[in-house]
Amino acid sequence: MKRRLLIGFLLTLFFAACRPADMPPAVYVPGPAASAATGDTLSIAQTYTDDYELQRGGIRIRPEFDSVPGILPRWHFVRLFPLEGRTAFRHDTLFPADSLSRGDYRVRVFAVDAGGQSDTLKYTLRLSSSLDPAGPLIDTSSIPDTVSEGETLRAMIEISDDTRLAFADITLTALVNDSIILHLDSVLTGSLAGFRLELDSMGKFQRIRLEGKYYDWVNNFTVQTVNIIVKEK
Repeated sequence: MKRRLLIGFLLTLFFAACRPADMPPAVYVPGPAASAATGDTLSIAQTYTDDYELQRGGIRIRPEFDSVPGILPRWHFVRLFPLEGRTAFRHDTLFPADSLSRGDYRVRVFAVDAGGQSDTLKYTLRLSSSLDPAGPLIDTSSIPDTVSEGETLRAMIEISDDTRLAFADITLTALVNDSIILHLDSVLTGSLAGFRLELDSMGKFQRIRLEGKYYDWVNNFTVQTVNIIVKEK
């Protein structure tokens, strides 16, 4: 009896040694959508394969941009599901709501096999807003191209939007040593806003740069850059 048990144990070890190593599963998404709009239907077709046995899969969507005060919420989406067999096919339909911020989102489609190994396919989805496709307009025509050393720099920035503004981030930088002279951020309301900047006794910065990033309520943004030369008297 002991001899039979030993032979059976050795045969088990033999067949286990001959079995190929378990490989991770593979995820395939044919033609992943690079762009979509809120309120649209977003389709994701998926194929999952494994050399032995699939166990579970999922789809995760996360924003690739920071939160800004006053804009619509970012899209956070998770869908998990069981998988069986060596090959599985799925077709998921998603509906990004109008109440989501536009922007770039990272889509992850993943699978885990029975041995605990996994594979993840990643791609970027650019979501636009069907409610508000246009970004803010910026008028910097009153900002001077040059200012003399020791004088006061006066700059007026006017911002407008077809629906509603949300946020402004403005930085004034001395390019000679890349130092920040002024940084201003502010929550905006309404469709019109303005900033008046005054800096006394401009020093020998040689050249400075005024950079602004202006957001509306759906996270459309406009970047505006103005270079100003500080002349010697």
